[in-house]
Amino acid sequence: MKNSKFILRQASKALSSKFKKFKKSLKKIKIYPLLIVLAMLLVIPLLRYTPLPNKGLQLRGSAPDETAFVSVSVPINEGNYAIFNNETNELVKRNVGSLEKFELKPGQYRIEFSDVVGYTSPISHKFQIEPGADVNIDGYYDPNCDYPLLGLRVFPDNAQYNIFDTKNNEKVASSEGSDFFQLPVGRYRVEFVEMENYTMRKTQTFMMMPRTITTVNAMYGKN
Repeated sequence: MKNSKFILRQASKALSSKFKKFKKSLKKIKIYPLLIVLAMLLVIPLLRYTPLPNKGLQLRGSAPDETAFVSVSVPINEGNYAIFNNETNELVKRNVGSLEKFELKPGQYRIEFSDVVGYTSPISHKFQIEPGADVNIDGYYDPNCDYPLLGLRVFPDNAQYNIFDTKNNEKVASSEGSDFFQLPVGRYRVEFVEMENYTMRKTQTFMMMPRTITTVNAMYGKN
């Protein structure tokens, strides 16, 4: 009986000693290195993750659909142009005079200019549109040297007039309403025909110079 009690006491002391050593070993372990290791295990997979691209948010050039911008400058109101798709020959744009900016999708196009009396028309040509580009086209009409252009603008539209060469007093042209004339270099005068219910315009003189555009404006006053 005494031997068994002695054995139990010895076993209890041994277990108590081992438990105390285990507690001491736990106290020696620091918590911060464990936290750092745990954080690295969580962050590294996130760094290796590459999200799929959102194609709906991708932008190239100046417009989401890669549209380009084209500016065509035509300095005279009578000049007009047409733009065609060079592959399908489809008309995509037509305009008269002035400066206009519009959108075109990428591709190859062709621009053609109309003929205007008294001018050498711009040369028709092809041009390429790249995604997001900004293209400028100059549609300059060059006045013919030998025969400058006269633009006569009148109101009302049915007003009549005659144009004379002042050197020999010869009538060189006559018309009704606004019109354009090719006249040799020299001095001229325009005489207006009387109209009922309107005050007739006075005679106007003007000079035609090489490579120039001369404009005469005449507005009848209503009585």
